[in-house]
Amino acid sequence: MSKVSEVSVQVVQLPRWASGSEAAAILGISERQLRRRAAAGKVERRKTGGRAEYRVAGPAAPKSVRSVRPDVRPVMSGHEAGAIEELRALLAAEQAARIDAERRAAVAEYRAAIAETDPAEVEALRATVDELEANVAELTTERDQARDQAQALADAMRKRHGLIKRLTARLANA
Repeated sequence: MSKVSEVSVQVVQLPRWASGSEAAAILGISERQLRRRAAAGKVERRKTGGRAEYRVAGPAAPKSVRSVRPDVRPVMSGHEAGAIEELRALLAAEQAARIDAERRAAVAEYRAAIAETDPAEVEALRATVDELEANVAELTTERDQARDQAQALADAMRKRHGLIKRLTARLANA
């Protein structure tokens, strides 16, 4: 695997399934907002073994972030609850800043890797991309032609069906 490929994996993460708390941390939102987005269809959700998982793209949340919001909450006064919410907000802001810094570093590393890449390798990749684009264009044309043929057949079937109905009605009236 070339250096460009290795670094690009860090920059653009493929979607994966994560627990609710981890997905919320990756997206930088609360678990409640994550559930709302899932209910609205904005985030993909599935149940595995009775637990909800959400499809997210991005780096895995560190273990320290996964345990920021414990499942069991002690009874506390309003002042304590406010202080805890303020701490949670600070942790979330710190986490967002850290993730942003990690992404900026990954992009810088990716750019450096591109600069170090052999021009012949870049040209080979461009040729591959051009070939793939040509294949996509050809397949799109074939798909469009097949769709047009299917539409023509459907129109012909509708005409025949209408003719059969009219003939059947004439025979029934005769």
